[in-house]
Amino acid sequence: MNFPDRDSFCAWIPARLGEKAGTSVWLLVRVAFACLASHPVVAQTSSPSRGDADAVTKADYIAIAKARLGTLVPAGKQFEPARIDTWLAGWRGLILDCEKAKSPDKEMQFIAAEYRASAVELVDSLLAFQALPRAPGAAQQALEGAATAIFSPSQVISGGKEYANRNSALLQTQKRFAQAHQRAQANDLLMPRVAARFSGPPAEENRAWLRIGIFEPRYRFGRTDGVRLTNGSHKTLNNCTVIVRLTGQTGEVAENVHFLESWKPDTDVTGLYSAGDELAGIRNVGRQTVKGIQSVTASVFSDEMHITGVTQIYTQEARRENALLEINGGFKPKSSYRPYTKGLVFDDQRAVFVSYEGLDRLPKVTLTVKCFQDGAQMFDARSITVENWRPNDPKTFVFPSQAVSEADRWDISFRFEDIDHTQTRTWNRNR
Repeated sequence: MNFPDRDSFCAWIPARLGEKAGTSVWLLVRVAFACLASHPVVAQTSSPSRGDADAVTKADYIAIAKARLGTLVPAGKQFEPARIDTWLAGWRGLILDCEKAKSPDKEMQFIAAEYRASAVELVDSLLAFQALPRAPGAAQQALEGAATAIFSPSQVISGGKEYANRNSALLQTQKRFAQAHQRAQANDLLMPRVAARFSGPPAEENRAWLRIGIFEPRYRFGRTDGVRLTNGSHKTLNNCTVIVRLTGQTGEVAENVHFLESWKPDTDVTGLYSAGDELAGIRNVGRQTVKGIQSVTASVFSDEMHITGVTQIYTQEARRENALLEINGGFKPKSSYRPYTKGLVFDDQRAVFVSYEGLDRLPKVTLTVKCFQDGAQMFDARSITVENWRPNDPKTFVFPSQAVSEADRWDISFRFEDIDHTQTRTWNRNR
């Protein structure tokens, strides 16, 4: 039976138990209610209101997001990799933020517990890794083994076991680190579940305000891929959770979650994404990107508004533009000229040498060399096509030895076949 209030319950007692017994019980109940009402501390121990709980959850989310989620680099600033001590301080700060979390929300509690566990393991494994003695390299092991075999043959076996034990301990520590890092990365993907609950209304009326630019290095190894995001909403967005999803040529997907305390209108931020490493046999540790980016999809949850599923296709035109930026910013060709010199046994043939610096690889390039004297071309042009050309790998062009004079200038055309682009450079010979 339900009673709308205390007085209804008290009035029901005499009628149910009889006048005499009911009156006694009625008095006891009235006293009990009076005691409860006179102790407001009891009310303070009740569950917090929904509004208070949400405020606590949001505060915990912001603190943990600031400590953990990846950085977006503002336009005009260079990304600076953190030193080990800074990195350790960041993870320890995350541990403290997770321990201070007071949210009653089950999702937030799980996320904080996962971050704390992975951060503790990351810090412990890195400190253990730094403390372990390093086994020498193969050459040093061979040298030490040879010396030991000569002077102390009985120690050869124990020395080999020592090296093996050192390497085993290092591998186990690396494995702990790799697994903890992957656990933290997986936990990042849960953060948008909480962020979505505290974001502003949808910004469906003008989805074009979130603009996306993509950069995937073509001529450099080990460089990070980049995604540039522009806030074109004409509003400052606060407490932004930004999700960047990259899709590769084989359908592979990489998702990264970022946090910005404030994102001013009409400003760019850039996410830099690593291809990851292999540690202790575990591949793609720390992988944030995909091979052969085909598209990028971004979503933003902020206090003011949210937008989801804005996709930018990485077009051939955009790829070519980025490749030109790489070439113009990094390609540094080098060339020298060798005049004809008659020798006692062998002659030094007239030749032009060409190589380059600044990039890691040119997939396919056609080189064409022309020599001039007083503005007139001396010989027929020489051309070769080189695939997978590496820096500081000189190519040689030999010209006829019967000429009586030498070139005072030579031009080299570099045709980048993969993007259908040609550049010509000129060198002058100092005589």
